[in-house]
Amino acid sequence: MSNSKIYSIPIDSFPTNAIVYRWDEDDFLILDLNDRAAKTDYLNKHDTIGKHLCTIFPAVKSFGLFDVLKRVHETGVNEFFNTHLYVDKRINGWRKNEVIKLQNGDIMALYEDQTHEILMQKELKESEEMFHTIAENSLMGIFIYQDKYKYVNPAISKMIGYSAEELYKISPVDLVEDSMKAEFIKTIKRRLKGEKFPKKYDNIHFITKSGESKLARLMVETIEYKDGYAGLGTIIDMTDMKKISNKLKMLAQAVEQTDDMVMITDKEGIITYVNDAYIIQSGYRHNELIGKTPRVVKSDMHNKEFYEKLWAIISSGQSFSGTIINKKKNKDLYHIEATITPIIDNKNEITSYVATAKDITDKIKMQEELNKRANLDSLTGAYNRYKGNEIIDSIFDKFHRYNSGFAMLMLDIDYFKKINDTYGHDVGDMILVRLSELVSMHMRKSDYLIRWGGEEFIIISEHLDNTKAQKFAKKLKTIVEAYEFDKDIKLTISIGVTTVNKSDTKQTILKRVDDALYEAKDAGRNCVKFI
Repeated sequence: MSNSKIYSIPIDSFPTNAIVYRWDEDDFLILDLNDRAAKTDYLNKHDTIGKHLCTIFPAVKSFGLFDVLKRVHETGVNEFFNTHLYVDKRINGWRKNEVIKLQNGDIMALYEDQTHEILMQKELKESEEMFHTIAENSLMGIFIYQDKYKYVNPAISKMIGYSAEELYKISPVDLVEDSMKAEFIKTIKRRLKGEKFPKKYDNIHFITKSGESKLARLMVETIEYKDGYAGLGTIIDMTDMKKISNKLKMLAQAVEQTDDMVMITDKEGIITYVNDAYIIQSGYRHNELIGKTPRVVKSDMHNKEFYEKLWAIISSGQSFSGTIINKKKNKDLYHIEATITPIIDNKNEITSYVATAKDITDKIKMQEELNKRANLDSLTGAYNRYKGNEIIDSIFDKFHRYNSGFAMLMLDIDYFKKINDTYGHDVGDMILVRLSELVSMHMRKSDYLIRWGGEEFIIISEHLDNTKAQKFAKKLKTIVEAYEFDKDIKLTISIGVTTVNKSDTKQTILKRVDDALYEAKDAGRNCVKFI
């Protein structure tokens, strides 16, 4: 087709943007443009025709098109000017040009506005980078497959024992037990034809590289992938959890497996995405989180320095890993083991942050309960003898370091064996509990109550001299004597009292207070003796 024929039809009939130029001294005059070009570049035909190119498009030389126009004018050889970004104060956008010299010597530029396509590609690239960051840091396995695996994250390789390179050469069917293969093959064939399935978890048994059979929880959905369809799935290894549950035999039901929580923020910390697991865990709806900062779930259980250190780590481009205490919408606190990773673009600038987290609240509570049981007497709630020895060691350390004195009281229930023999051990246990409660009510908050053994208790009171210690002991003796433990049970206690001196060790003060207690018993019981 000749150039004259190309321009023999109305310019507005051209299916793309078109502008006609004529060389004029050191610039090009705009002779004509079609409606498409006017709309694309926000031009008014009347105000544009007859103007110079550099006046209408002041950045055309730095854009590179001016040199192409001039070269085609001089050589007569048509050229393609591939996609470049044009920017001036008025407009900006990605343009792809074909420059043609017409038969009469004028130059025509046919061009496409590719801004939308470029932005879509950029958005797709960012989405892929975000997916990759989430997947690479997730604690659960994430994979994509067609006839073979197309993507696997590190968690899957660790779980199954195969490297990523090995997995890319095999089909998911190769990893399941023989009894499940036939059903797997049917499902995969239907999925790769684009069929959708209900979103649900399935329990499967897969075979690791070492030949071990493992229980896993699997969920797969159908996605569009490249030139067809694929399966995008997550897999959670349930084997270790089941083993722990069976060994401990302390759980009434299987531990519920939850997905990782995921939150994405922009570089300023504004939340742009949370997954359903995060919604379920926090109790907030999507619209109550999107556009806010993570401060919405802040629990105030961490000090200012904690968050400043966290922010300093991630804003420097490094990942943060640690335990964070957050607060649900209903004000309940929960503990998470979190990893926060910055997403960095090709300019080495942070564009956003991705946080993945696992709920470890139950684990923390269990540890707290174990600590409590290790330190407290299971019957009375007072400190047990093991913890009591630690307390005495700590008190002595303060005494030697700061000369901080303290008093020690040892009390014993008079004729407690007779009570057990007469009323039974249940009543004896009840008395021990009530005595512990009664004594605790009249102690200072800084005092320590220790069940030393049987019906014997030790009280440690810091900053108490011998006069005040004896007065306190006599007060306790009187209170216990007056208290009615049951409708026909009254009892008394004997108390030995001593205070620390510079030559004391833990052994010497314990012996002295024990001697004082026995003096009280030898004196007829229901009395206080000081040594």
